[in-house]
Amino acid sequence: MNRGHPSDPPFYGLAPEPSPTQKYPPLEIDPLGVSSPLFPGVFSKLPADLPSRYYFSHPALKILTSGMICNIWEEKEQAGQNRKGFLPGENMEYSIEPMKPEDWEQVRAIYLEGIATGSATFEPGVPEWEKWDSAHVAEPRLVVRVNGQVAAWAALSRVSARKVYAGVAELSIYVGEKFRGKGIGDALLAAFVDASEKAGFWTLQGGIFPENVVSIGLHKKHGFRVLGIREKIGKMAFGELRGKWRDVVLMERRSKVAGID
Repeated sequence: MNRGHPSDPPFYGLAPEPSPTQKYPPLEIDPLGVSSPLFPGVFSKLPADLPSRYYFSHPALKILTSGMICNIWEEKEQAGQNRKGFLPGENMEYSIEPMKPEDWEQVRAIYLEGIATGSATFEPGVPEWEKWDSAHVAEPRLVVRVNGQVAAWAALSRVSARKVYAGVAELSIYVGEKFRGKGIGDALLAAFVDASEKAGFWTLQGGIFPENVVSIGLHKKHGFRVLGIREKIGKMAFGELRGKWRDVVLMERRSKVAGID
């Protein structure tokens, strides 16, 4: 099952206003995406909905939009990508990184918080690490870190052992309770879609309770479409809805860059 909380566009959030004496030389660039000749690698892509005037200050790109300054940058490391940003309204940096085995206790805690809502999954509890690890593909697995703490995570599980479906997987994405509504899920899902395509996955799917409108909206924002409703597909085994049959919204995203040969 899937959870996520949309708020801000991917990879950037509100950052503190600059001091009145701080000046940035204007730089006109293409909002659809550029690569800086002055500071290569600082950024390579920008969301298409941003304005065309930017204010640049190494090591972050300063973006002036609606009177608010934002930070955006992308760091690339070996086979994967690490991304950084700021939580909206807070002077708090986050990063998106590969999940490590030592993250499990924090990942597990976030999973339990999702289960407690009754809107995330049919699962009544979290399995042991070994079982969870064997049920999910090794790459990609991503976490969002805020001051060293895991704030959210995402992973894939295969839908079939048949070779023809090797690039099809089910997405799980969970955001920690105190980090919901801050754009963390938005940034994570954007990064995860990119990482999944680089890993060769051409179709991502997910089952979401109809009541979880936030998660459904988040997935739509990142290219997922609703295939239909699986009526009374499972019965809740815990919580206030114990014993109730529930519908699940089946969503799918087909990549335009992976599996197109």
